[in-house]
Amino acid sequence: MSRIGKLLGTCLVSGRWYLVILSCLPACNLYSETGKAIVKEKDSPVVIEGTQRLIVHSETVGGEYRIDILLPFSYAHGKKHYPVVYLTDSTDFFPTVAGNIHLLRLTGELPEVILVGIGYPEGSPVMALRTRDLTPTLDNDYVKEARSDPYFPLPAHIDPGGAGKFLRFVQQELKPLINSRYRTDRVDETLLGYSFGGLFGLYVLFNHPEAFDRYVIGSPSIWYDDGVCFRYEAKYANQNRDLTKRVFLSANELDALEDPDGIFRSIENVNRMESLLRSRSYPRIRLNSHVFEGETHQSGVGTTLNRGLRFVFDRLH
Repeated sequence: MSRIGKLLGTCLVSGRWYLVILSCLPACNLYSETGKAIVKEKDSPVVIEGTQRLIVHSETVGGEYRIDILLPFSYAHGKKHYPVVYLTDSTDFFPTVAGNIHLLRLTGELPEVILVGIGYPEGSPVMALRTRDLTPTLDNDYVKEARSDPYFPLPAHIDPGGAGKFLRFVQQELKPLINSRYRTDRVDETLLGYSFGGLFGLYVLFNHPEAFDRYVIGSPSIWYDDGVCFRYEAKYANQNRDLTKRVFLSANELDALEDPDGIFRSIENVNRMESLLRSRSYPRIRLNSHVFEGETHQSGVGTTLNRGLRFVFDRLH
């Protein structure tokens, strides 16, 4: 399997999850009997309580996004303004993150937040579009291999390197929309990303750190374009003496099992990034890094995003 298939095919396409999840059971007749249980309705969608959905057209990017929103249970009962968590790869991750946020809130391990998931409308070429939006540069070696990938070929009309445009969409179009429709705390915004989403998080952290207050950067694709994020980090360090952010970095112990050629070097790259950030002695950075024992790139999604949110909101004990 190519490195593109290893990275994408196993981590994001093991199941396409949506805000409305259609049952995969065979259709059944009204009042049909199965054992002792009587089915009173045909298959119906499973809806996540407290969620809303918007389809938003971006003039900046020139395309549409599916925006899934989870409101806190208390939202309808007061005038409080809430921190906002922006999640990339929402097409796949929103149900997991939304359910976990509810649970963590019930036990006091997270404050009440508004979750805003950024994904793509049904029927979109999700893998290609996320590659366009979450990568900061045009990596020609990657493009050559991605175009011919047998599992998820990158179409000829879609190129990587659109992270700058995607960030402008988030900053100039999406955030104003969310702030106008919901009671948001505009000075408490978190970016939550995994894999290519983690790569995007590092790009934003070092080039536009003011965009968010908290960063959860899970299993980031630091290998992309010869480690371009290390160059971003060095440039930031040369021009700045502080980084007033809460940052969570992670990798997974079993990533190496899916990377026998040593291309991605997930643990090595995350450890190197952590060491560089600590070596800068930024006075006000709050940094935590963790390698998840027994987790693969796929299985580490939930554990990473949960632990990362608890850390950046200062609820990790």
